[in-house]
Amino acid sequence: MSERSDASDSEGQGRLGIVLRSIRTCRDECAHLPMSECPSATSLDAWQGLIMGHVTRRLARRIEHDFPQGVADDVTLMVSGAAHSERVQAAIVLAAGGDTRELGRQIELAQVDWRDVLVHAGLAEEDWTSVLDQQLGR
Repeated sequence: MSERSDASDSEGQGRLGIVLRSIRTCRDECAHLPMSECPSATSLDAWQGLIMGHVTRRLARRIEHDFPQGVADDVTLMVSGAAHSERVQAAIVLAAGGDTRELGRQIELAQVDWRDVLVHAGLAEEDWTSVLDQQLGR
């Protein structure tokens, strides 16, 4: 098991912490409202992660393994909103190594050029499917 970040990292002052708090607030307090009317939403991007994306079961297991229990659901939401392919989502998670601050950096990097995240995670070569199976299981 990799070294985990303190759960308080996701509650920090970084952009990821702000978006995670907004997602939790919107999810808890604004579920009955159209997403555009939730006063707690910091951006439409945060909502898109809630309603558009998903992760595979094996990636969800990896997130639960790598990240502290209190933030695994939030990490799943963020990763699902950051990319739609399992390969890029997994690259974000693997490159973060259980560190929520690094997760935020990898998500931002993926938005600039997702191929850089693949390189960081070791998923850029031709054998990426084998590496992914090794890292996540089948």
